Amino acid sequence: MSTFTANCKECGVEMVFPSSKQGAAVNCPLCKTLQTVGRGADVAWFFGAVFGCYGTLMVGFGIGLGFGLINGIVPLSITMAVLLVVSTIVLGLVLVCS
Repeated sequence: MSTFTANCKECGVEMVFPSSKQGAAVNCPLCKTLQTVGRGADVAWFFGAVFGCYGTLMVGFGIGLGFGLINGIVPLSITMAVLLVVSTIVLGLVLVCS
């Protein structure tokens, strides 16, 4: 099992934790200060995947919206515009809830 070390922000004592505690809130054994230690390794992957999927969808919806507007296809334009708005709302909810 791999471990990582973290230093208390208040008193500077070094603490050793298992890697499963990355991003957890712990109390310092010396000064009892509650603090977050480490950072989850998958956080960067999560945000990369969220923005990557969002960007890919926006490109497709934007092309569809442009095609619909240029060719006067009103149902396509409305559908793509609604999908753009709904996708942006979903992105906002994902970011707020994570």
